[in-house]
Formats: sequence, C-alpha cells, structure tokens
Amino acid sequence: MIRLLPILLLAGCASAPAPRLTPGEPIMIADTGSMRATFRGPQFRAVIAKSFAELQRGDIALRWDEGRREIVAHRIIARRQTWRGLALVTKGSSNPERDTKVLVPENYLGVILP
Repeated sequence: MIRLLPILLLAGCASAPAPRLTPGEPIMIADTGSMRATFRGPQFRAVIAKSFAELQRGDIALRWDEGRREIVAHRIIARRQTWRGLALVTKGSSNPERDTKVLVPENYLGVILP
C-alpha cells in the first residue's frame, strides 16, 4: 500500500480527522511495496480533482482508510453497483489480490497521476 507521509504522522492519533486534500497540492508518496510496479521510492505527486462519478478503471485513487487512519493510493480495477450506490474496487499494482475495502464517495479524496 502506498502511504502519504504527511498523513502517516497522524496514524497513531485516534482522533485524527480524515484529511482534506486540495487540488494541485503536492503530497509525498512513500514506497511501501503495493504500488512498486508504478512508484519506486518516495515521490511527490499533485492531487487532481475529479468527481467520484468520473472515476474510471486505471485511475489511481486516494482513499481514506478510517481503521488504519491513513491514505491509501491504489488503482481502480472495477466498478460495482451496491444497494448503497456505486462502489469502486481497487488494487495495489504489485498486490496479488484486490483490496478488501472499496472506494465510495465517503472515503474518496482525489486522484494522482502515475
């Protein structure tokens, strides 16, 4: 999983709110292995504003993981309709399996370019 370093500082804080990212804001991405096929080593990327409805397969979406209190950047691999609406399935480029948590409007933060 790719973790964004500024957010990792909040990971141990139980009361840390979900971050608000500004389009064009540079963020640091740490190489944790799950996206190594796309990113190698720490890199800066700019957050891109894109509405949830516009997201498509192949986009690298930023998702807030409430349980881990961190941002995850993984590639969208499928769209799924649920009883709550649209959910997007993601996967780290180097991971063998898809993510168990889906991307929904409530945890979506933006996209980054590879």
